[in-house]
Amino acid sequence: MYGLQHNDFVVRVNGKEQPFQLDESPDSEKISVIVAVQVGGSAYLLFENRRKESWESDSILGGLGTMVENFVGAMDAEIAVVAFDSRVSLVQEFTSDLTVAKEKLNSLEGSGDSGAAILDAVDYAFQMFEKIRPGRRHILFLISETRDHKSRTVSAETLAEKLASGNIQIHSIAFKPLQLEVVRDLKSNKPAQNDGINFFVLVNIAKNALARNTPRPLAEYTGGEYILFSGRSSFDSIFINLTNQFRSTYLISFQAPDTEPGFHNIQIRLRNAPRDIVVRSRSRYRIDLQKE
Repeated sequence: MYGLQHNDFVVRVNGKEQPFQLDESPDSEKISVIVAVQVGGSAYLLFENRRKESWESDSILGGLGTMVENFVGAMDAEIAVVAFDSRVSLVQEFTSDLTVAKEKLNSLEGSGDSGAAILDAVDYAFQMFEKIRPGRRHILFLISETRDHKSRTVSAETLAEKLASGNIQIHSIAFKPLQLEVVRDLKSNKPAQNDGINFFVLVNIAKNALARNTPRPLAEYTGGEYILFSGRSSFDSIFINLTNQFRSTYLISFQAPDTEPGFHNIQIRLRNAPRDIVVRSRSRYRIDLQKE
């Protein structure tokens, strides 16, 4: 929704309505974007049919560089690229040169080990954001499967505390390995090959069938979106929709009414909003205990 004014919003903290400030539109913001891409485990499915000599390819992630470029548009933006399997690696430090970022995204390959350390990757991005100059909006695009495998450096509880104390919006664009396998085989009009990689994917899915969905709560917790894709077309559509929605984002700030250390709940709604309108925002923030 475009054109909303201050009086259209209601902000509550721990159930009590609060005064707040409605700030400038996203187009006038300075943003820092990290694109964290899984390259291990079943992520090989995302890079099939990639052509190194071209910006675009027939692979699912073939248009990722262009999608990120369109997202930032003419804003004052800097982009970093992170890849992860069971370990996290920095592919490109923050740069305002979109061509450089695009080249790095285009060079990613699904050749990592069997891991998908989602929690470690998000924590790595959090630490990168903490080191940059203040006054910028922080956005993380997390492209991964739905379950964490082999994260070692941070627990889910610790990461939740960090995200509640920070200023990051996570958009999780996720895939289910078996679903991608089925879609690929249907398009190629041939049965799935029971080779070593496919066998690994099926075993991995079975072993983690009862595991919780890792990226979904991370996105929803920070006011971002969690969306599943099943192929190139749906992946491209997701990024287009995220770009359009970002243009209708409103930045609200307020003074914490309660300085008690710990978690505090945030609720933001619209006055007299149509029933089909969904408001997305971060749901909690955390006040750390002051050190003497």
